Amino acid sequence: MAKSVSVAVEEGGWTEVHSLYFISFAIGLFIEGFVFTIVSYATTWYSIPKYLSVFLLGWPFIWLIAGVSLIGPIADRIGRKRTWIYTMTMYAIGGIILALSVNYELVLLSTAILVFAAAGEMSVILAMANEMFPRRHRSKAVLLLTDFNGGVAPLIAGILGFITASATVSFQRYLSVATVFAALAALIVIRYRTPESVRWLEKKGMVREASEEAKKYFNLKVDDNEQQDNGSSTKAWRRLPLWAIMAIIIPIAWANSAGYGLITYTLGPLYYPRYIDYIFLFTGIGAVLGGLLGVLGDRVSRKSFLLWTYVAVLLLTISVVATIGLWSKMIALFWGLLIALNFVEQPSYEAIEIMKAELWPTRVRGSLIAVARALPILLYLPVLYFASELPLSQYLVFNVAIWAIGTAAAIAWYFLGHETGKGVSIGLASGEE
Repeated sequence: MAKSVSVAVEEGGWTEVHSLYFISFAIGLFIEGFVFTIVSYATTWYSIPKYLSVFLLGWPFIWLIAGVSLIGPIADRIGRKRTWIYTMTMYAIGGIILALSVNYELVLLSTAILVFAAAGEMSVILAMANEMFPRRHRSKAVLLLTDFNGGVAPLIAGILGFITASATVSFQRYLSVATVFAALAALIVIRYRTPESVRWLEKKGMVREASEEAKKYFNLKVDDNEQQDNGSSTKAWRRLPLWAIMAIIIPIAWANSAGYGLITYTLGPLYYPRYIDYIFLFTGIGAVLGGLLGVLGDRVSRKSFLLWTYVAVLLLTISVVATIGLWSKMIALFWGLLIALNFVEQPSYEAIEIMKAELWPTRVRGSLIAVARALPILLYLPVLYFASELPLSQYLVFNVAIWAIGTAAAIAWYFLGHETGKGVSIGLASGEE
């Protein structure tokens, strides 16, 4: 019995189309990370009271939740590629408004639109990447992609911050807009040359369309009349029900969002506003380097990768608290700790991000990605506002507690969850086979 089109694509080798996918996804994830840094910088563009600064820091997360919640299900309904038409249009609208943002209110409006679009983009990218990359390269490709979000984006933002430190607010704003539009132009050109997800087409019953996409883009010789099975494996998997998987994934993802956010996006504006550039720069350096560990994605156990990176982050956050008396007087020590922290935090972020997408069946992947991404961020908002009222030492101890919860959940997944790395197909990872 013939294999399905999606399995034929998954079992094939890396092609030029996959390279185009990778570049497109990398640019899309970069924009998502870059848009978040804009919000932190925006707190320095205009003179505003502290309580409004905290509101501005929480503002993008509200729209991230909205974007994830709405666009994920839309991608399940109308397709991955078609959804990008809407998100890229919102990028253009948000960028134009940001260029015209001469006051605090317009900054709020522009960043809301940009974050909404970026949040939806990331959900669709995670779904599409897991559905379309070859099985032998899927894990490392998706893990490396997320480095553009959590590593390259803050690094570029930090570099631009130093370049424009003495420039006017208008120039800083225009440079941010130019970066967004340059990335958007590249996305338009590249995405025109890539196909819809053949796995999504197949699961929606559009087998002939899936075959046509495979023939056109992957040069696969597929007989439409032979699409009789889904390439299912007979391998038995011990697998938790979806609700139990979600119950473990949510606290793992929440800890990563809250723990990373409190240091990268909030620490500077609340306690060290003059060091925002430095925080993004050293965060980016550590994350870019640590993100390269993603090349191990197809060789190592995802469960082990997740567990040991969370343990490492927990130990380093404890060391940050233990040495506060030293680095508060010698800031260079803190930059070293920040690089080390993000070196291990980025792989943990990569692991949980890919899991948010690979664990769910194709028909509802976008919708369940929305739940797995939106709920942890929703739970992060009260953490943000609570932590913003704490003195620095308690703020950092609170961050340790957050990572301790995430590490406990990672331990639970290690013993109860199923393997999704080491070259496992997306069909097995998602429970479709």
